Amino acid sequence: MPTSQDLNAALTTYGVSPSSFSFSFASLMAYIIFGIVGMYAFNYGRREKSYQPCVIGTVLLIYPYFVHSTILLYIIGIGVSSLLYFWRD
Repeated sequence: MPTSQDLNAALTTYGVSPSSFSFSFASLMAYIIFGIVGMYAFNYGRREKSYQPCVIGTVLLIYPYFVHSTILLYIIGIGVSSLLYFWRD
């Protein structure tokens, strides 16, 4: 069974810094909250055949993979979620 040092070495060989991942309770809650909002928006847009909620839902589902700061997760998530209200037909 590989040790944590072996896993960290494997990550760094592929250019990934092991310290860049933050799994605090606040960031996990952001993943869950905005993931649920994103799934709901995507399904609503698909059901109503409207592209705006589908785009917003897709962004909400994907952006946490690229943002590692907890405060940025919440700022971007709240900003994109507010587009559901303001970007309507």
